[in-house]
Amino acid sequence: MIHRSLVELCRRLRDHGKHITIETAGTIDPQTKKQQTKVQQAIDQQLACDLISISPKLASSAPAADTAGNWHSVHHARRERLEIVRSLVERYEFQLKFVVDSVRDAEEVVCYVDRLRSSGSQVDGERVLLMPQGVDQATLLRHEQWLVPWCLSHDFRYCPRSHILWYGNRRGT
Repeated sequence: MIHRSLVELCRRLRDHGKHITIETAGTIDPQTKKQQTKVQQAIDQQLACDLISISPKLASSAPAADTAGNWHSVHHARRERLEIVRSLVERYEFQLKFVVDSVRDAEEVVCYVDRLRSSGSQVDGERVLLMPQGVDQATLLRHEQWLVPWCLSHDFRYCPRSHILWYGNRRGT
């Protein structure tokens, strides 16, 4: 969302009839920043985008506490910006996509979505996608066994990580 050429890139893609999806962690929104740059203002006003794919980070996604540079604390301080997600949800077609590793993660998703809804955001369960955490086929399939029924019981969508199932955890897939 902060790249100088984003508006131009999206405009050219739109001119060629392409569907444009922008993925974001939902932590930066030019519209809610106190001091917007002219570039950020232009992006927010002119951005051709068909879908904002918001992928908030869960508590379990934090780096280890002993990671150099205090990244563990920084992650927890910056990972959740509900007001920004709410703003994006109101302005764009959207999906919320979460990577989950455990039932505890899945329950955190329910709490997150409930907080969005109670703040006035219209979040239909069809727009909430849960993906299993894992970098190998065995782990993904093990998570799928509990996550698919869990999604069904909570009216969320299960989203397999097919690229890893088909090709493994490789760059370029």
